Amino acid sequence: MNQTIKQLKETLEDSFLIANKNANVSTTERILSVATGAYFTFAGFKNVFSHPIIAIAEITLGGSLLKRGVTGYCNITAKMNEQKFNDISIVGVVNNSANL
Repeated sequence: MNQTIKQLKETLEDSFLIANKNANVSTTERILSVATGAYFTFAGFKNVFSHPIIAIAEITLGGSLLKRGVTGYCNITAKMNEQKFNDISIVGVVNNSANL
């Protein structure tokens, strides 16, 4: 069992969990995103005929999580980091002008 887990980890690291210069998601988050995305995608395909609207939502969510996990880039995280940087800059400008 441990050998199988180790082999799966090595396969994941070699295939798509390679460090990316644009990545803003950690390796653990990427693995969890891929696993959760696969679950929601398969659940959505399973429910296509019984609950089509819910299935579309599941497939959309699953696809987004799969993209996030495979690419290592998250638009929401990027916007949050950008917002934090802008907030710090604004505070810095106010503090600098107050010292003059």
